Amino acid sequence: MSRDGLVLLASGIAFVVLSPLLMIGLPFWLAIGLMRWTARKMEPAVQRWQDIFEFDPVLGWKAKGNLDCHVLEDRDDVFHVVTDRFGWAGRATIDESDVIVVGDSHAWGYGVDHGKAFFNLNPGLRIKTIGAPGYNLVQELLLLEQVAPQLQGKLVVWFVYIGNDLFDNLTPEIDGYRTPFVRQVQGGSRWDIVTHHLSPTKWTCSDNVKLRRVYALLAALHSETSFAKRAYDACEFLLGRGSRLCREVGAELVVLSIPAIVTISESHMRAMCVARSFHMPVDRGLPDRKLSDMCARLGIRYESLTSRLEVRHYKERDDHWTEEGHRQVAAVLWNLYSQFRTDAGTTRSTHSDDQRLVSVSH
Repeated sequence: MSRDGLVLLASGIAFVVLSPLLMIGLPFWLAIGLMRWTARKMEPAVQRWQDIFEFDPVLGWKAKGNLDCHVLEDRDDVFHVVTDRFGWAGRATIDESDVIVVGDSHAWGYGVDHGKAFFNLNPGLRIKTIGAPGYNLVQELLLLEQVAPQLQGKLVVWFVYIGNDLFDNLTPEIDGYRTPFVRQVQGGSRWDIVTHHLSPTKWTCSDNVKLRRVYALLAALHSETSFAKRAYDACEFLLGRGSRLCREVGAELVVLSIPAIVTISESHMRAMCVARSFHMPVDRGLPDRKLSDMCARLGIRYESLTSRLEVRHYKERDDHWTEEGHRQVAAVLWNLYSQFRTDAGTTRSTHSDDQRLVSVSH
């Protein structure tokens, strides 16, 4: 018999011997294939976090509207986000909400499923957050000015994240995205908001030194440096404009500061001290004192999360809150709103008493 014949004979014998095994295994292989196909069809669509934003000619960028998707954060994991038509977190509107929170990624609920973010944890308290990841106080002020007519009678809580807001106010770009910023004019006696450079094209005029020098910048903010004076002066200018806006429309403003993880973690604190380029001591309580003093001058109520947040309330690989951190913030906002309602009730009661006295005297 030829070699080809032997090969065909061996193949035929092998097929006869293995066919029962193939018949037994075929249903299992088909079932596994069907399960994999079904899983691919049922698993949520996942987007990279960079793909959920779009250019905005006033604010620089904003989250896309009507999102209902899962987002992949390179440093962390996948989380579910839901936005309204403006790109703000959640479906609720300003008009139907009790508390308006303005801020950056912390306000937007970045890093956790939006169903477990602070703005969805109190069924008896309707919270609307406005803002987007990466925003500085300049963008948040411009956003407040856009929605000002809707704020009458509302409690407005302005998140100030010490970890980057204070120096981001002074830079024209963040990670290549062009951003509104403030600069001093008239010999440093006045601040102006700059937006003329905004466009969807990437910023290439200078490097983002923040990414390379974040510890050094934070160390400078936690000491009596000239850089700190400039950053806090800019912050007071922005908060002052926000305060006047809220008073004009009849809203109550509270500034709520968020501590940087570097001042909570001892290892980060040591790294910040090593990175400083000056010999003055680093004071972890300085930002709270500076913000508290400026709010007192501006007539704004000031609260800090420093005593409420610990290392375990932040994620391991970035500076956003864990689900437990969001629960802490939700409790703080509930207390703020309860006090707001009490104060508002006292004011209405006093006003009614005054009206009755006027009526009686006539």
